Amino acid sequence: MKNVYKVFIKLLHKSDRIIVARDAEYVYILNGYMAIRISHAEYAAFFRTEKPYYIDLIEMVCPEMEYVFIPQAHKMIDQKQDVLTYKHKNLRIIFLQEFDTKYHQVMDDYTSKICYAQMLLDVIKLDFNLLNKPKIVFDDKSQQNLMQKKAQIELGDKFVFIAPEAVTLTNLPARFWNHVCEKLHQKGYDCFFNLVDENPEFKNIKTFPLSMKEANILARHASGIIAIRSGFTEQLAIIDNIPKVILYSDRPAYCHFTSVPANRCLEFYTLKKYPFIADNIYEFDASNADEKLADKIVQIIIQEKN
Repeated sequence: MKNVYKVFIKLLHKSDRIIVARDAEYVYILNGYMAIRISHAEYAAFFRTEKPYYIDLIEMVCPEMEYVFIPQAHKMIDQKQDVLTYKHKNLRIIFLQEFDTKYHQVMDDYTSKICYAQMLLDVIKLDFNLLNKPKIVFDDKSQQNLMQKKAQIELGDKFVFIAPEAVTLTNLPARFWNHVCEKLHQKGYDCFFNLVDENPEFKNIKTFPLSMKEANILARHASGIIAIRSGFTEQLAIIDNIPKVILYSDRPAYCHFTSVPANRCLEFYTLKKYPFIADNIYEFDASNADEKLADKIVQIIIQEKN
C-alpha cells in the first residue's frame, strides 16, 4: 500500500488533470475506451475499485497510460461532488451517483429508444469518429502463462470459448449449457468455460482460472464465443473473424430497482450500438433457454467456421 501511495503522489505531482472513476463497473465500459479518452487527454488516472483486474483492461487497451490502484479510494470521495481537491490537486470525478439513477429510469421506460452505450457516450463526451479501433496489447508473460495452462488441460486448437456467468443478469440453467456442450462435442469441438468458481453442474467442460489478459488472449484463438451479457462481453465483441453469440436474460430486482425482462435488457444493453463492434455478432433473448435455442447457437458457430 505504501508503494502504491508513493506512485499516486508522483502522478499528482506530474499532472493537475486526474480523472476519478467513481465506481468500478464504469472502468469496464465501452471496451476500455474511457482509458483511451484519458490517454488521449494526457490524464493520469485514479480508480475507485477493489478489483485489480480492471488494471489488466487498461494495460491491454492503453499500455502507455499511467495509472494507480488504491483499494480504499472510495473513502476519499464524496459522490455528490464532481471535483475532489487532494494534495492541492483537482481530481475530476465522472459518473456521479445521479448517473445510476438516470440510467435506471431510462431502462425502466420501455418507450425510450436510448440505449446504455449512448448514455455512456454522453457522459464521456468523446467523438469516436476521431479514433481508430484500438490495438489490444498482450504482454509476453500473460501469453506464456496461458500456453502452460492450456497444455495442462489438453485444450485442443478447435474449441469454443464459453462465458456462462454474469453479475447483473440471471445466469442460465446448467442443463442449457450442457446441451450446448454436447452438441459442440458431437462436431469435434472442445468447450472451454471461463468461470469464477468451478461448478460441478457443468459436464464435460475444460476450465482453469484466467486473468483478464489471459481470457482475452484465449478468446481470440477460439473457433467461436458464446457468452451471457456482462461487462466482459464488451471486450469480446470487438474480436474479429470469429462468431460471437451474446445471450440476454432477466435482470433481477436489487436495492430499490425493479426487475427487468430479458427482451428489455437486450434492447437497452445491446452491444451492436457500441463503437468498433466486430461483424458476426449475434444477440438473443434467452429467457426461454431451451434445447431449441441451444441448437440454434451451435448451428451459428458451425456454419460460421465452415
